[in-house]
Amino acid sequence: MRRMLTLAGVALAFGCFADPISAQEKWGTIKGRIVWGGKDLPERVDLTPLIQKNPDGPYCLKDGKVYDEKWVVDPKNRGLQWTFVWLSNGKDAVPIHPKLKKLAKDVVEIDQPVCMYVPHGIALREGQTLLAKNNARVSHNILYIGPNGAGNPLILPGKEFKLEGLKASPAPTSMSCSIHPWMKAWVRVFDHPYYAVTDKDGNFEIKDAPAGKYNLVVWHGSGGYRFGAAGRAGQPIVIDAEKTKDLGDLRYPPPKTP
Repeated sequence: MRRMLTLAGVALAFGCFADPISAQEKWGTIKGRIVWGGKDLPERVDLTPLIQKNPDGPYCLKDGKVYDEKWVVDPKNRGLQWTFVWLSNGKDAVPIHPKLKKLAKDVVEIDQPVCMYVPHGIALREGQTLLAKNNARVSHNILYIGPNGAGNPLILPGKEFKLEGLKASPAPTSMSCSIHPWMKAWVRVFDHPYYAVTDKDGNFEIKDAPAGKYNLVVWHGSGGYRFGAAGRAGQPIVIDAEKTKDLGDLRYPPPKTP
């Protein structure tokens, strides 16, 4: 018995046993869909007349008409694309699943192949680099303004620009192009991996999230927080351990016009 206790003590000393705090953590998955909450669906603006006046118009329109991305809503299911969704624990840090503590990849890419940013909304984790590529045959510039500073580098065809050392912030970064002023994108940086940007149907899913009570924050670049300033703190939710919780359709009311 004494020998077994001694071995156990050695194992503890060298960290062979699991961290008791980590062992107590439970994890789950949440998913849902952000849907347009207005009575009438917003119509996307045809940017073709504007683009035709630009010197690069023929190239920018080579694949057909280009529409704005202020509100991209699926007309069949009312899903709202390019909406940012993330977990918040107020001022406290959000526990991170052991397998997610290390970054899945070091670089996240945004491109501008036909005079539009792809993707329009992009989320990163602190420590990742944003690589702005230009696979077009015309020049672009990245006019970025946000909590990580501002800049306006020119990116020649086939070249790229790196935004490094990005820090998490509650504020977003806007991106535009002075050469093609209709171009727009939004960037957000988080200090945990529990975020998503909705797809064309408005769907989102956040896996391996800490079980318990948290807030789900919803934000769109054209309308701000869901439910306005009142939605800044997010919607209280409960994440069930070892289960997937479907939050269903979450209405995003259109912002009030002045």
